[in-house]
Amino acid sequence: ARIVARLAMDQPKRTDLIPPFNPFKLYAHTPVDRSNDAGGRSIAGLKDAVSINVLELVGGILPADDGLELNAKEVADLVARADEEFRSPRGDQSASAATASAGTADARSATTGAVSEDPNTTVLIKTVFESSDVTDTASGQEVRIVKVAPGDRMTGIIRRAGAEDWQARAINEQIGKVLKKAALQPGYEVRLTLVPSPTRALAMEPVRVALYDGGQRHLVTVTRDDGGDYVATRKAKAARISVGSSSARRATLYTSFYNAALSQRLTPEQIMKVLRVHAYDTDFSRGVRPGDGFEFFYDLDPSSKKTLDSAPRELLMTALTVGGETRRFYRYRTPDGLVDYYDADGNNSKRFLMRKPVKGGNVRFTSGFGFRTHPVLKRRKMHTGVDWAARRGTPIMAAGNGTIAEAGRKGGYGNHIRIRHANGYQTSYSHMRRFAKGMKPGVKVRQGQVIGYVGSTGLSTGPHLHYEVLVNNRQVNPMSIHVPRGRKLTGRLLADFQKRRKLIDDLMRREPVMTRVAEAGRRG
Repeated sequence: ARIVARLAMDQPKRTDLIPPFNPFKLYAHTPVDRSNDAGGRSIAGLKDAVSINVLELVGGILPADDGLELNAKEVADLVARADEEFRSPRGDQSASAATASAGTADARSATTGAVSEDPNTTVLIKTVFESSDVTDTASGQEVRIVKVAPGDRMTGIIRRAGAEDWQARAINEQIGKVLKKAALQPGYEVRLTLVPSPTRALAMEPVRVALYDGGQRHLVTVTRDDGGDYVATRKAKAARISVGSSSARRATLYTSFYNAALSQRLTPEQIMKVLRVHAYDTDFSRGVRPGDGFEFFYDLDPSSKKTLDSAPRELLMTALTVGGETRRFYRYRTPDGLVDYYDADGNNSKRFLMRKPVKGGNVRFTSGFGFRTHPVLKRRKMHTGVDWAARRGTPIMAAGNGTIAEAGRKGGYGNHIRIRHANGYQTSYSHMRRFAKGMKPGVKVRQGQVIGYVGSTGLSTGPHLHYEVLVNNRQVNPMSIHVPRGRKLTGRLLADFQKRRKLIDDLMRREPVMTRVAEAGRRG
């Protein structure tokens, strides 16, 4: 069965059947399909408990360090640091200390005019969609309106909306900079724009917080920018009321693709499989363009009647056309029993972000993600990335394919580069000595390309790289993200794969092949 669809540019009428866009789910550490091993025995129940790593030794020589995996010493250092933190008395009291710190911050906020909290708070959900960098119906965005009651504190309101303590304090700190003499008053409105958290399942977190007085006069808005920082402004963002559906808005690749696949009776599991195949070189958060579409080729159950309504079984080929470029992948099982999808040259393009984007062997992991005492400011502060110490001038590499969004001096970050990758992922590199030639906003870079050199610019006590990974403009721990390794077929495997690919192409040209053609806009 051959399934062909052209993607509609308008939002589908029904979006309730489309799950929120979650970039984390696109990058699975396991192969795309591992439902059966080489002997045909089902291992579906083991897929979450078993991890298979494949290391190819070409000519008996180990591959060079590519930054995707940590060596034994780096792992041992991380374990030792975690053990030390866990065993320290301070670690046992971390929760109460954090609570006390938050309480002190709230008290200080109350005296300086920033805002504060009470258990008697009413939360009202409204269908209001404000313009935002992350405004995408697929993102699951919602706006909550909170009426301020006597004794309320801003940090408490923000925490109850789903923010972590450090986020609530950062937002409140920005509000205090703008409203130095204004205190939170009963009757005020706090409008919180929330999106799904990239690190906590089923949790929401704020990307914008706006404060209005009792007369609906705008006072301040704090927004999370592309670099993950919270920035305050007195300018009000115009709100757009959504009546019914948001079908007038341009569809993203994700919403249009998902809608078209549903119209062809594909299951959510089958749709997610295709999304994962194409996730490494396709940005599903971008808008649909004329000519975008997909083509699938499935085999059918031999016992079925083979009609257009027959349920597809195995995905043999998948092709996605975006912006005039078509990427095609074929199903292939290697002798070790792993099933994955490869392009015509035997590449499955499954190389994700590096954990250690610094070249050379003399590179040390010196500081992890989380709260720490800042070495320059000498106060407890959230460390939103990881630090890799190296000699001055050590090359820094792009952690993945992408486009440079920022390149220049940025406050305490010093010389700083931020790269935008597919599907809401970004990486940033700070304290550089200098940039590589040609590094400026809009320039496309490839994984492993040198973008700069280690230095100690900005707030820094020595030469190192401060490296951050952001998902939907939110910093996450670079050491905990999934980093699948790409696999390239060579030698006999490549020759066998090419036979398989030609067989699939031949099957697609034979009769009778049932073809289901549809346009995404017809559903709903």
